[in-house]
Amino acid sequence: MESISNAEYRKKPGISASDLKKMVKSMATWKYEKDHPEDSDSEALQFGRAYHKLMLEPDDFDKEFIVSPKFDRRTKEGKEAYAKFLEQAEGKEVINEETYQKLLEMQIALYNTPFVKLLIKGEHEKSFFWTDAESGVECKCRPDSFGKIKEQYVCVDLKTTSNAETDAFMRDSMKFGYDIQASHYCEGLQNKYGQPFKFIFIAQEKKAPYLVNVLEADEYFIKSGAEVRKMLLEKYKECLEKDVWPGYMDEKSGINSLSVPKWIANSLDMDDESEGDFE
Repeated sequence: MESISNAEYRKKPGISASDLKKMVKSMATWKYEKDHPEDSDSEALQFGRAYHKLMLEPDDFDKEFIVSPKFDRRTKEGKEAYAKFLEQAEGKEVINEETYQKLLEMQIALYNTPFVKLLIKGEHEKSFFWTDAESGVECKCRPDSFGKIKEQYVCVDLKTTSNAETDAFMRDSMKFGYDIQASHYCEGLQNKYGQPFKFIFIAQEKKAPYLVNVLEADEYFIKSGAEVRKMLLEKYKECLEKDVWPGYMDEKSGINSLSVPKWIANSLDMDDESEGDFE
């Protein structure tokens, strides 16, 4: 376990949960994005950083972020005032008043949700590095929050979402590989502490009233992620050794079959049988 910045963590070697989720699409996708990292920083990424900082470490928020008053940068005076403000910001990330107010409202909604304060009072900003026992691949993870509640070790992940309702979040979880992430984090933490961890998502909606849902990943959710994770690490190891990074097809796969879902195929089979009854 290391107490390093997020920027330092990203530079260190090791396969992260984000890497694994990209590998689900294809190894070629992961390799290209690894070799061609994006330089631009989107508003969504900055909002995510500010959200996590204010929710998890509110006392340190001002050390990394500063709220900008409104400047009329169409005028010379406004431009000069804004430039002076940036000088005084001392390299902190700048967010506007509207964004900050939204974050404060989200914080109130989050903290008023049962169990949340207890769950997120663990350790933050800690990075873990380990060698996967089965594949021998170097791995890493950086949990939002983790700790021990009574006798149970717990890992907590905050997610902002358009819909935090349980069934909707489950669909998003499978779509975006949250089960892979949960398995990966639990593996890294257990490697360090020698104890199994419960994995809990705290999902919060991005629109008022900023509803929150607390969801514990059950054993099947973790097993689902663990199976995919194992397959991806083995595939990554093979690609690394051969320096071949396939997309949707490789020499082994042949031509992919395009078919309808099984329930539609069954329905069509039943229709064929019914037609035969009238001959």
